[in-house]
Amino acid sequence: MEQLFISNNGNSLSSTAPNRIGDTPLGRWLQKFADNGTRSKKVTHDDLIPGSSKHKEQRWKEYQDNGGKMEYSRWSKLYDANMTKPGKSHQAVESYKNKLN
Repeated sequence: MEQLFISNNGNSLSSTAPNRIGDTPLGRWLQKFADNGTRSKKVTHDDLIPGSSKHKEQRWKEYQDNGGKMEYSRWSKLYDANMTKPGKSHQAVESYKNKLN
């Protein structure tokens, strides 16, 4: 897709913009992660409740499948800490919002 721009001095400039995200460096990088049918179906975020034992088990498996190098005990502590962060941040935002009202 060709786009025309007008510069500050009034001259026209043309630029060729990509038509699809796959035509950009970011799009090409993202395509490395596209499922081409060789992987098993990943569990989606809607399938498991974050913080549940099944969710933790699935995320540990994904971590290992993606080349994770931590031992389970360390990874587990990080997982548990990360599962509390969203709730704490939402509480902080709500508290601040209530102070403004």
